[in-house]
Formats: sequence, structure tokens, C-alpha cells
Amino acid sequence: MFGAVSDAMPRHLVQVIPLLTTMALLPARAAFAAGTAIGAFRFRAVVMAMIWPYLLGFADIASGH
Repeated sequence: MFGAVSDAMPRHLVQVIPLLTTMALLPARAAFAAGTAIGAFRFRAVVMAMIWPYLLGFADIASGH
């Protein structure tokens, strides 16, 4: 099972829960599902915008202390 060795399963679930929530709401409430999808996209875009400069060595967002 993916993530079972490294105990990464809770992290994977946290990343997938907003998508699953949006997919569950889509058939019943399309307008509300669209709002949750936009919110999830914005959150992931902000996180991605913080991670990539760190990975490329441009920003020291997390020093580990």
C-alpha cells in the first residue's frame, strides 16, 4: 500500500479530502461544489507557490528550527 512504510497515509488523506468532498457534493449541489473546488484550488496554489521557491533554493520558508 502506498505510504504504508513511511506513515504518509494521513498526509495523503489530508490532500485528497477536499477533492473527495467536492466530488461528493457535485451531483446534489453544483453551485456549492464549484465554490469548494475554487477554494481547494486557491489553497493548493498558495501552498505550491510557497513550496517551489523553497525547493529551487530561492526562499528559506522553513529553516527547521
